[in-house]
Amino acid sequence: MTAAVLYTAHGLRYNVRQEYDQLPWQVFWTWVTGKGRLLAAHELDQAMRPLSASRTLWHLVGSWQLIVAALWIGDRALASGSLALAVAGVVFCWLVVVNRGRTLQASFHYMTHGAAMPDRRWARRAATAAFSTPFLYQGWDAYSNSHVSTHHHMRVLCSPDDPDQLFIEENGLRPGMAERSFWWRVWFRPFAPAFVWHQLRDAWLASVVQPAWPEKAYRVAFLVGTTALAAQFDWLDRLLILFWLPVLVLLRHSLWLQLITEHLWFSPRLNDAGTPVAYGRLTWGGSRADRCLGAALRAGCTGGSRWWCSISRSGSTSIRRICPTTTTTIGFLWLRITPSPIYGAPARGSRAVSDRAARCGAFSRACAC
Repeated sequence: MTAAVLYTAHGLRYNVRQEYDQLPWQVFWTWVTGKGRLLAAHELDQAMRPLSASRTLWHLVGSWQLIVAALWIGDRALASGSLALAVAGVVFCWLVVVNRGRTLQASFHYMTHGAAMPDRRWARRAATAAFSTPFLYQGWDAYSNSHVSTHHHMRVLCSPDDPDQLFIEENGLRPGMAERSFWWRVWFRPFAPAFVWHQLRDAWLASVVQPAWPEKAYRVAFLVGTTALAAQFDWLDRLLILFWLPVLVLLRHSLWLQLITEHLWFSPRLNDAGTPVAYGRLTWGGSRADRCLGAALRAGCTGGSRWWCSISRSGSTSIRRICPTTTTTIGFLWLRITPSPIYGAPARGSRAVSDRAARCGAFSRACAC
């Protein structure tokens, strides 16, 4: 019998990952849901081993090869003289840049946690060169302090002191808000001028103000060198349209969806707060804004349409807490267009750890959103 999970006031009630356990190609469903099968002890030991440096580096290099190829295709499409080809080429390039940016950010995340490259000194250098510098992202030290040390502290996660929850609250999401307002902010808040401006300001601070030397010198040299090279070859407009626009706007939208679906935000502090059991319940094994994909597969077009219509009609329904199951198949497609080879082992390990910490497993805990 599948466990009951309530996604929203109008959501479906069942254990998404358990629904996939009987399907073939379990590696694919682990990638889709961001949550693997419950592992036996020997499988867990294997899954929790840090990924090798060579595998991580090949993943970083492969991602950049895809980005360069997408930029070339976008450039050729824009130069074709065909409006249809130009639009198709630009959209394709955006999807690849956002997708590879997401997987590079996930790699950066695992590297700061020590799960994607054993030597943290080399991990820091690789992450700075491959992701945080070209994508104008928070540096290694700032991210480690904010995310690893503070956000993931057992007594801080999903509490009023959690910097990630504070960011969510500052952008208008809060317990008790109308569900219609909640969904509007989930999907459109990243396009608000104030949000975009703050993201641009944070990108500037992360690139040229906050980093220490010599990282600051490398970041400034990269920005100046890239801009000068693009100007030399009359490619500034292409660089802006094909790379900086998706990086500074569309990727931030994707990261916002990821953040919303990452943990059980605004969860009431129960008596076991600050314990491994509570931590596992809040973590839920690293979502990818995708668990409603299972809901869509099960409900079909008719059921999904009824669900969205019920939300639009009943704007007074309130959100009591934000669960890691509150986006749709659109979010799944936007976040993960192609599989990431670096993602499988951490996903399998995170499922096993969260299930072990929460005793019965995160999905077996009833959740009233």
